[in-house]
Amino acid sequence: MSDFKSDPKGHTSKHKSGHAKRATLARTGAGTIRLEAPIMELMGKLVEDGFAKKGSFKGKARRDLIPRQEWEIVMYYNSILGGVLNYYSFAANRSKMSWIVYTLQRSLMHTLASRRRCSTRQVLKKGNGKITALKTTKDGMRQVDFNGYGNNLSLKVNQKAFNVSGKGLDPEKLLRCIMSGISARWVRKPKALAR
Repeated sequence: MSDFKSDPKGHTSKHKSGHAKRATLARTGAGTIRLEAPIMELMGKLVEDGFAKKGSFKGKARRDLIPRQEWEIVMYYNSILGGVLNYYSFAANRSKMSWIVYTLQRSLMHTLASRRRCSTRQVLKKGNGKITALKTTKDGMRQVDFNGYGNNLSLKVNQKAFNVSGKGLDPEKLLRCIMSGISARWVRKPKALAR
């Protein structure tokens, strides 16, 4: 039979009756900080901006983008996806960003299918399994790809994003930036102050 007891400092100890040894579990004052991306809020924002259907969060066509060139549409979706993934590169739940990637990918497929007046399957077939568009340049035609799942997208957490052990980083300023939502790239001190 065992029972748990706690002292006034918060230390928990486990006593086993009949044994001389005592196992102690001590609480430390320093916890860990876990920063997460607000996935449902981001999905709600996609619905608000017309990328997804309300309730089901399935990607839908953005009719306002249909008059643009196809490569401009693909670049627009790439900029949105890249911005979101870059901003939340440190998030502990980054793997759940796959919902956002999938929704944007489906929305792009539906937008291009509406523009081409074909099915989403034909959009993928034209790009050999990728969502692509052609851009005319002075050197000829250039293919523009969507940076979603067809292009080796990694949703691993960037563990080096908040490395405060490097020279020239101010941990207090970093914490203020995290709390205010400012990107961590602005945390470095100017070279004159780092010396």
